[in-house]
Amino acid sequence: MSASHVITDVGVVGGAPGYLKAICAMASMMTTLSPSSVLLRMLRRKRDTGEIAWITLWTSALAQTLWVTYYFLRPNDDTVALWLSVFGAVTFFGYLFVHYSVSSYRDRPQRRRMLYYLLVTIVLWGTAFTTIVPKKRRADYAGVVCNIVNLIMLMAPLSTLGEVFRTQSARTIPSLPALASTFGAACWLLWGYLDNDIFVCVPSVIALLLGSVQLSLIGFYGSGAPKHP
Repeated sequence: MSASHVITDVGVVGGAPGYLKAICAMASMMTTLSPSSVLLRMLRRKRDTGEIAWITLWTSALAQTLWVTYYFLRPNDDTVALWLSVFGAVTFFGYLFVHYSVSSYRDRPQRRRMLYYLLVTIVLWGTAFTTIVPKKRRADYAGVVCNIVNLIMLMAPLSTLGEVFRTQSARTIPSLPALASTFGAACWLLWGYLDNDIFVCVPSVIALLLGSVQLSLIGFYGSGAPKHP
């Protein structure tokens, strides 16, 4: 008996139980919305506070857009995961424009170029998967690419590790996004296991490990003022 058929009395939907899908949906929305408090604070101050990196939002927007494609191409299409990815993509694009609007004039040219690269990448991705990639392999290829981009997205927040060790403060690691991401990764790992979807399991394991590292640093160093500015 496969793992996806172990639970039979709680309403199974697409391999994973219905209540798990509801929990994953809430966890995903928490993870997606968690940077909003930081960005609202940046808007009020009308400047980049350095609390969340541009590259983190950029890679998140790209990853969410690619996951939309993956869930759209899957043979056993899962509308819950598809719409969660759509919500994530739209939200992170909004975050990018907010972050850009409060960035310094010195940083804007580079970030504007990165926005162009993001849009071009998405267009090329869509073109390749509708004209070049064989139809039967599209979901598999999309899953592989999504995992690669997801790994880059998950590693992005760790770009501040050097500063954390130097200052002995985890102030640059947003605690709420780290907590939401770790919880969401655990939920999605269980979903992927029950749904027999390795493309969901692999990034979930990595996200769970990296989220645990971030939470450990926050617990060890704290989020107070740097001890060694």
